[in-house]
Amino acid sequence: MSIDFPTGRQIHPGGVIQIVSTSDTARRDVSTNLYDWSACAVTISRRYTSSKLLILGQYFVLTTANDWDGYFYSSLDGTLIRGDSSGQRARGHWSSGTDNKNYQSYACVEFSAHYLYTPSNTTASITITPRLDSEGSSQRTYRINKDGWNGDDEQAHTLVSTTTVMELGNIT
Repeated sequence: MSIDFPTGRQIHPGGVIQIVSTSDTARRDVSTNLYDWSACAVTISRRYTSSKLLILGQYFVLTTANDWDGYFYSSLDGTLIRGDSSGQRARGHWSSGTDNKNYQSYACVEFSAHYLYTPSNTTASITITPRLDSEGSSQRTYRINKDGWNGDDEQAHTLVSTTTVMELGNIT
């Protein structure tokens, strides 16, 4: 989905220039150690190379094994932000935070993240992809947009994950 503002409209510093959003409603299991969530990837063609991008994400993920971390990945600049690399700590922008065995086995956890991104150069088109990382080379099974109940009844939930990117006028 894309919202365009009328041509010729004056953009005030910090004003919203355009909004691009996508949703993923598919229930699935994905087994891997590093997952680029392409169904929630957003490509935005900036109108102004000096503008910033506000990235908003809401994701539903359950795993069958230990911890994992998530972060935004840019086709222009790579990983945008995650925790500091000191010591042996895992690094992410959002995280399962603990072994999911400590959660109820049927709960699907909601994760949200936001980030104000200043692209490194004047490239007009940028793809932002949520990435799930298993904290190393161990494979995980990520349950996307679903809880642990696989039945076909009212106890089984299908959830909606979204990514929204807003182009903001240069803040002066």
